[in-house]
Amino acid sequence: MRVYTSLLLALALTLGGCQNLSGPDSLLTRSGEIIKTQTQKLSELAARITGDPEAEARHAEVEALFAQQYIDPLTRYINAHADDPAYADYLPLVREERVSRCQAIEDRYRREQPTRSNLQRLRAGYQLSCPQVVSDFASRVPAAPTSSAQPSNPAPASAATGNNGDADNCYLLFAIKNYQQAEPACHAPAESGDAKAQYHLAAIAHSSGDQTTALRWARSAAAQGQPNGQMLLAELLQQQGRPTEALGWLKRAADSGLPAARYQLAQAYQQGLGTEADTAQADNQLRRAAAEGYLPAMLALGRNKHGSAAGRHWLQQAAEAGSPEAQYRLGLDYMQGTGGPIDLQAAYVWLSLSLVNGEQRGKLHVERLSTQLGSDQLASARSQIQNRLNSR
Repeated sequence: MRVYTSLLLALALTLGGCQNLSGPDSLLTRSGEIIKTQTQKLSELAARITGDPEAEARHAEVEALFAQQYIDPLTRYINAHADDPAYADYLPLVREERVSRCQAIEDRYRREQPTRSNLQRLRAGYQLSCPQVVSDFASRVPAAPTSSAQPSNPAPASAATGNNGDADNCYLLFAIKNYQQAEPACHAPAESGDAKAQYHLAAIAHSSGDQTTALRWARSAAAQGQPNGQMLLAELLQQQGRPTEALGWLKRAADSGLPAARYQLAQAYQQGLGTEADTAQADNQLRRAAAEGYLPAMLALGRNKHGSAAGRHWLQQAAEAGSPEAQYRLGLDYMQGTGGPIDLQAAYVWLSLSLVNGEQRGKLHVERLSTQLGSDQLASARSQIQNRLNSR
């Protein structure tokens, strides 16, 4: 128990300071209180998981999402899972995290001169996830000088900029799940060919049970190469009993570079949905998704290849990315020697890290290992644990 308490204290000390949030052009900070609150909420959700592998994978995915420092991955997560009830517990937490990161961006740019070059930097880095921040900063930027040589028939300002403004509102309202207002905001850009707005309308229609409208907009977005639209279209076609066509769109989404699509494609090959079951292809897609940093794929490979060096490798990758589930499984692997040589010191490190990250199943193992390791080994292991906590 003393070991467990000291590890929790180390975690509390680590979370007490500020955590850096890096963007394309600056170094920003969020308060330690925000970070601590998010960690507590994640721990509460972890405590409710009762051995469901899919739930564990979802939890690990969010932990890895919070561990990385950028904002757009949060937005992509929200967009990808907005209509999936399995993610309902995590979406509010991810939205809160994005709001806090956008607030950090807003605080940073509030001190910047309202120049067009600063606006261009802000748009380049944060238009997708923080459109309101960009819009507010843009309102402070002086208008460009009017040229003496005006076009003979200049287009009205509203016609030139209206769709951009509607698109920004569409993205923001959809991201915060205000579907009632997002739907009318998305119509103009969607009708003008904005693939992202079309995907949002498809997702909104899907959530309300209007599958005809959802299918129409998903097809439009997918035809333009919008990966999330392609994934949604695949889901809708699968529900209609058209697995072969669904598989084709899922492949396109995967080829567009969407790791989540590769993961879903792996499941299709594993289960034989729209094709012959093909474990080799399933494994290939999982590997590619894992290589792109998709945590559920890493965990799936670690579980699928349990007892092998490859299984240990992928557990290691997921554990390094901050997944408590992977840390727990990796600790057991080192303790039992299932995927390679037994290493009780490494087992102690990873089981302890899983414990401070909310994975309670490692507690008894940590206490038992603390009696099996020598004093030098314990000191070295605890130093490694502290270094990993401090490096977050």
